[in-house]
Amino acid sequence: MSLSWSDAVSGLSPGPGPGLFRPRGDRSIAGILPTAFERIGLDPGPLASRLPDSLATDRTYKKLFFCLIDSLGFDDLLERDGLLTRWVSERGGWVTSVFPSITSSAISSILHGVPPARHGILGHKVWSRQARGIVDMLTLKLDGQSVPLPDCGVDVTSWTRTQSLLSSRTVGAVPCFHVTARELLGSGLSSFIYPSNVQRVGYYSMIEGLSKVRRLLEREDRAVVSFYTSAIDGASHVFGKRSPEFAFQLSELERALEWMVSGMSDKARGETLFALASDHGQCLFEPAKAWRLPFDRQRLYGHWSEPPIAGRPHGFGHSGRVMHLYGQGDPPAELADTLARDVEGLGVVLSSAEASELAGREPDEPLGFLEDELGARVVVLQAGAYLDLEVGLDRQQASARNLDQLVSNHGSLTAEELLVPTVVAGLDELEVGGSSQ
Repeated sequence: MSLSWSDAVSGLSPGPGPGLFRPRGDRSIAGILPTAFERIGLDPGPLASRLPDSLATDRTYKKLFFCLIDSLGFDDLLERDGLLTRWVSERGGWVTSVFPSITSSAISSILHGVPPARHGILGHKVWSRQARGIVDMLTLKLDGQSVPLPDCGVDVTSWTRTQSLLSSRTVGAVPCFHVTARELLGSGLSSFIYPSNVQRVGYYSMIEGLSKVRRLLEREDRAVVSFYTSAIDGASHVFGKRSPEFAFQLSELERALEWMVSGMSDKARGETLFALASDHGQCLFEPAKAWRLPFDRQRLYGHWSEPPIAGRPHGFGHSGRVMHLYGQGDPPAELADTLARDVEGLGVVLSSAEASELAGREPDEPLGFLEDELGARVVVLQAGAYLDLEVGLDRQQASARNLDQLVSNHGSLTAEELLVPTVVAGLDELEVGGSSQ
């Protein structure tokens, strides 16, 4: 069965603006891990999301190989004949990311099994009640600070409203391993989603990481082995998903996966469930749709009253192609008019109630912390538009020196950002090297 982009898009409901769509709660990335857990005899609890039965095997297994590929969009697999395209076509399908479709919110949803409004990580650089300021949720650094909060003695483990599915409360005595790049071990977001019972395993190269995954799956009688790679994310941001560099990186990942699985023993393959997840896709930029925001504009949008009320949200945050405006009450008419002019043709302005509903808030749930942390106003950009934020001279010079570029991003609600692939099937049900076991 070939993958169909039009069929996937037709499965989405219209969103808050032209070319924008709504996340699917019943077909969400938050349902991948809970569904996989049930296939290996673990109970994720009644409140966790689930995938439709058609997207998962009906067989049971002893071990789980959970493969999280950052920034792999459903459209990235179209018109290809690679390993992942075949696996998704034959044994999987599409699901949607969450809102905002940004790494910190989306990966938290995957590992917690619920949408952002439930687990509480509501963006990339957003207001935090605990820190009383704008925090980068990937690095856990306060805006303007260079040292992560955990390194300053701040306990961030209680910042989420729900527990990671990998916690002992869910997995019991089943050993859990997280295999990731060495520089990411124990950093930032990991404090939220990989609890202390998860054993961290680092790697320098992708093939080293997958070799370690294979050894763990061969060694353990029961286990959850999580593998994470940001290689696709890097290629998407810097070169774009239609570039030869991106195609090369995806092919390398598929070659490594095929090498790993084909080298496993028949016994280990027959006992191992494979679950594929991605946090989001990417939206390519259109140069004419750059929204350039100098420092004074950023300050205007983040300070509706002077001086700001102590302990209350104020400031300017952003989640890729989503902007969070924090202030007291409704914005003054002059600011609202300026914002409307600035965003015209580029995006839509949402209230906190509208934004939090997209983030998974139940209709009868009060706004509460959601309004504080999402923002009193949230700007959602349309296809091609992007934020061009003024930065300090040192950062400008560093970018120029290192030939840094950014051709795409995510966070918003286009189909390219929302639609991602998934597979929940036994390794013995997947074709490797021309045949399945």
